[in-house]
Amino acid sequence: MKFLQDYREIIATIGLFIILGIIWNLNDFYYSDMLLASIVTVFIILIIFTSIILVKDKPADEREEHHHYIANQSAFIAGTTVISVALVIQAINHTVDQWLIITLIVMILTKLIVRKRFQNYC
Repeated sequence: MKFLQDYREIIATIGLFIILGIIWNLNDFYYSDMLLASIVTVFIILIIFTSIILVKDKPADEREEHHHYIANQSAFIAGTTVISVALVIQAINHTVDQWLIITLIVMILTKLIVRKRFQNYC
């Protein structure tokens, strides 16, 4: 069963990467409104599917729980680093995107709130 869950996670991640590559649109293709709506719909479905897989994934033992913790810490550090670098570059160019700031604030606040909330239970 664990193999099947890993398989679903890999397929969903590859699908997300493909859709993100299409949304990024490096070749400046023209997307009609209908096609763009379809691409965004597939993106939303894949995000929901991946989130459900990650939320339902429960560690079997302490070792696996520690791996989850390390993966979550690494993802948080990588995400905040990329967003912070983007903010610095945009600040230098005087074109700061408000969504980067909002995303960084939400990530940091969520981490602090969840950590404080569960600190009382351990």
